[in-house]
Amino acid sequence: MTGEEFKHTIIFMILVIGGTGFLGGNLVQILIDNHKPLKCLVREKSYHNQFQLGSVEVAYGDITDSPSLEKATESVDTVVHCVGILQEKLPHITHQKIVIEGTENLVKACLKNHVKKIIYISGLGTHENAQSLYHQAKYKAEQAIIKSGLEYVIFRPSVLIGKEDDFLNQFYTVIRFLPFFPVIGDGKYKMQPLNVHDLVSCILQTLENETIKNEIIELGGPEQLEFKDIMKIFLKACGTWRPFIHIPLSVIQFQIKFLEKLPKPFLITRDQLLMLKTNNICDNQKLHKLFHVNLTPLSEGLKEYEWYKPTF
Repeated sequence: MTGEEFKHTIIFMILVIGGTGFLGGNLVQILIDNHKPLKCLVREKSYHNQFQLGSVEVAYGDITDSPSLEKATESVDTVVHCVGILQEKLPHITHQKIVIEGTENLVKACLKNHVKKIIYISGLGTHENAQSLYHQAKYKAEQAIIKSGLEYVIFRPSVLIGKEDDFLNQFYTVIRFLPFFPVIGDGKYKMQPLNVHDLVSCILQTLENETIKNEIIELGGPEQLEFKDIMKIFLKACGTWRPFIHIPLSVIQFQIKFLEKLPKPFLITRDQLLMLKTNNICDNQKLHKLFHVNLTPLSEGLKEYEWYKPTF
């Protein structure tokens, strides 16, 4: 959905939690461009400079700080909750504190201030018996929202891609320094890369359509691809090539035990390695039933990246 297509009048206040992140930043920019009543919770005053002055009402605080959430949710009708972590980088940045307890704090604040709806960004693969800490935390956060009695829409996206992502940009850094491309295992595990703009479009349509409520929606891009095929498309978009070097899972599992202890986190954790063993794909049937969106193929989405320069 383009900015021109999103011209309907929104008369309610939207609070975005996580508006300085990859997904949240893209969502906030569209809302700003369309002059929507918008409030963002930010951790530091310096983050205010990210937004066009006067375009966004800023509330200072943190998802772990209940009083700041209570203040931020005042006079708000809908909250878009984009906060999440992949790695537990510091003692105070854990799945328990940020994802689970943070969401519980937000739910309590929403109930106190009579917020109508929460739109929550979870993750594909989330379910009650998930093995990874990431998915376990997301499931508990989902349950806190569902059991609250608030209206909700929960999105479970596959891996998100876009100009500022931490996925493909991370691999671009790898190929700048290595004459080969390291692939964990056989590289046959499947993903369904979803363009961030397509997810933003679905969020916007949810904000506009009050009948979309109390739904859990799994969504991925239009292609279910093996990881090694994603990397072939990626390398072609970079205008280069690297031979694949397959690293056995057993080797990576042994090394990560030590690499995770380094001050700077390794590219992948044991928890993320666990998630690789399960295909990250879904059926988009409900997505297409509820939303009008033309999903962006991976090769088309790559044209946004600064390093895009195919030569063959």
